[in-house]
Amino acid sequence: MEKINEAYETIKKAIDIDPDNPYIKLTEIEVLAEIDKRRVTKVLTEYLEETEEYREVICEESKERKFKEKLENL
Repeated sequence: MEKINEAYETIKKAIDIDPDNPYIKLTEIEVLAEIDKRRVTKVLTEYLEETEEYREVICEESKERKFKEKLENL
């Protein structure tokens, strides 16, 4: 349990440095699932709400990129 707590503290520091990194955030959720099941639900819900906000932007960028690729291939 001590190693898991240590890992969680390291992940929290990484999130402070790069809060928008989805890999770090998902790792936080995995480790937190081992430590505190109630808190992981809250953190995961917040993360999903944050990503929902960016979904439209990401989809639009993807569509635009595919459109540009098709134009280049003509």
